[in-house]
Amino acid sequence: MRLGARGECPGYAVVAVETTGLSPHRHRIVEVAVILTDLEGNHVDRFSTLLDPEGPPGDSDLHGIFPEDLVGAPRFRDIAPQLAGLLAQRVVVAHNARFEIGFLEREFQRVRRPAVPPLVSLCTMREAHRYVPEAARFTLTALCEAAGLDVARGAGAPGKALAASALLTHFLGRGADQERHWQQARTVAASLNWPRPPREAAPVHSRGDALQLRQERQLAEQRRRREAVSYLERLGSPGVPGGVGEAEDAYLAVLDTSLEDRVLTAQEATDLAELAASLGMDQARLESVHRLYVTTLAAAMAAGGGRVAPEEQADLVRVGALLGVPRASVNDIVTMVLGAMAGDTTSPDGPSGGSPADGAAAITPGRHVLVRGRPLTAGTRVLLHGYVAVDDRELEERFARAGLHRAAGIHDHVDLLVVADPDASADRTFWARERGIRVLVEPVFLALLADLERTREDVAQRTARDAASPGAATPAPATASAASAASAASARPVPPSPTTPPAAHIPPRPAQPPSTAVPAPAPASSREPEPVLVPSAATTDATQPMPRAATAAVPARVAASGGGTGAARPRALVRGQTVPLEDLGLTGSRLRVEASWWAAADVDADVVALVLDDAGRVGGDEDFVFYNQPEHVAGGVRLAGKTGGGRRGDMRGASDAVDVDLDRLPPGREQLLIALALDESAPGAGFADVAVNMAATDPVSGARLAELRLDDAGSERVMVLAEVYRRSGRWRLRAVGQGYEEGLAALAADHGVDVEE
Repeated sequence: MRLGARGECPGYAVVAVETTGLSPHRHRIVEVAVILTDLEGNHVDRFSTLLDPEGPPGDSDLHGIFPEDLVGAPRFRDIAPQLAGLLAQRVVVAHNARFEIGFLEREFQRVRRPAVPPLVSLCTMREAHRYVPEAARFTLTALCEAAGLDVARGAGAPGKALAASALLTHFLGRGADQERHWQQARTVAASLNWPRPPREAAPVHSRGDALQLRQERQLAEQRRRREAVSYLERLGSPGVPGGVGEAEDAYLAVLDTSLEDRVLTAQEATDLAELAASLGMDQARLESVHRLYVTTLAAAMAAGGGRVAPEEQADLVRVGALLGVPRASVNDIVTMVLGAMAGDTTSPDGPSGGSPADGAAAITPGRHVLVRGRPLTAGTRVLLHGYVAVDDRELEERFARAGLHRAAGIHDHVDLLVVADPDASADRTFWARERGIRVLVEPVFLALLADLERTREDVAQRTARDAASPGAATPAPATASAASAASAASARPVPPSPTTPPAAHIPPRPAQPPSTAVPAPAPASSREPEPVLVPSAATTDATQPMPRAATAAVPARVAASGGGTGAARPRALVRGQTVPLEDLGLTGSRLRVEASWWAAADVDADVVALVLDDAGRVGGDEDFVFYNQPEHVAGGVRLAGKTGGGRRGDMRGASDAVDVDLDRLPPGREQLLIALALDESAPGAGFADVAVNMAATDPVSGARLAELRLDDAGSERVMVLAEVYRRSGRWRLRAVGQGYEEGLAALAADHGVDVEE
């Protein structure tokens, strides 16, 4: 950095600040940026850092700086010597200089050292009417746009300084430096007596540093919480504390179910009191059982690592408070548990008030394990509220393995609410209880999720082992009468299996022996499909035509069934599952997403698509592809057209599809949402009466890549089937299966489409 000789101005210093407020006498700087230029406006040096204001950072929503971002940031007094060296003998330029430079001068007055002379300044806002007269407004952004300056602005003070320096160069290019007041400013700035610049550079803490540290803290906190809440998941077999007594065992089972969400409502407390009275349990026995429950919980926590973490201790205290066990007694129980596990028999009395030996025996590993509540079942729709100690990617994979569906919000059908903190989620908990929705705290949910994953894994392994066994029995083929009885048993339409249409839709084929019946995939409740037989062609109705979705599926089946070459079976997806398109076998950039539906009444539907940005919003109405606008302006998305009827009540499937060319999606629009909307002319219809299959196919090879079966929806009138998006350079397909009761207008408006009433 060249300061220049006395009497020679080395150039300009463009400054910008972010502050905690508007008054320099009451508020402080939280970020400062300086760009040094020569007399022609060429950049010479840069300096920027966040600053610790030694108090609240002010309006974080306005400047984007939060208290955690300032951890490790220097104070103004730490950078004052270097900042004085940067400004020495230069003309200080700022946009709205009275505000920006007023804060700088006030900060120098506060710290007193080094003592700096008054700053000589020029204001780009005041000078703008001379050099950018065409500007309608004199804000920094408006001036840059009017001057045609392509400034890649960053956030905060560095971005403002960069834009102001671009304006300075523009002014100089129009002869501003020849103005008399500009020449006087350079002369005065060069004549001022400035302190010597420091030898050592000042500490710097940029927004990038703050972001990196924030991410590291979040990952560390996530790992810490993941370990802290896994004490239930680490246990081997679930079950309530047992062997205490018939009445006590019954009471503990009900108590455990009530404590799944770590909240006891007034009704639950009343029910427990009435249960205890009916079982003949007096107050002393009740207190003993409550201590036993807390002891069992403490033993489960300590079983993983021989210690009780602070989060686990807080969980114990919460449960103890609900059961009337004082905090001091909880601490004694923890001491007793840890001592018993270490072989110390001098711990405090056991949970039943007996001897230390009884207390040690009561928590011997293997005798009692903490309950995890009622088990989860595949197909449950789970809504998460609050911070979860498992990242989204891992959570998606675990949900897919367990067969669970993740609800996006309270507008979806929800079976289970998971909360990280019952107190922080009190409104959601109340909402769930009012609707009879089960509530779990995060540790219990993660434990039950692990149980369900293990159960499904065991079932899948047994199924695969039985299928590979030479003596595995071959299931008997279904008969026509059985198929007819199954069809008549339910008035609600059932969609075809992911690759085979319903029996009534199979076209006539030459009669074959029963052994050639084709196995169809099982429901999504098990990882490996179990054999389910489709009636042979001889048992089907020869007058029923086959919908388009079935036409592409049948040749991909076993060659013995009369057609095809035994192509690979498409992957059956569950709600919320995400899979890269290349893993599905997509051979190019073109993809077709098709929806087929079956209904017992007159129902029509249309496939629609929204081309979105990273924030999930459209850029304009042209990004909404639907029946009145069947092709996107960029040509990357277009409707393929309908086939089939689906309106005559005869259970014939109809289908609609959208063709996507991933290479032709506009820049910044690398997310595509595909939905199926019911005809608005039938106001009473909902997806509860319509069964849907979504299929992703490769138009080049004709292969069916993946399918999603939806036959358990509710009153939704538009159903989001899938999302296609790009992340980390890979295109991915996400099965959604969630909808809107309000219809197509709600879907469009939710993503930024201007819908006219």
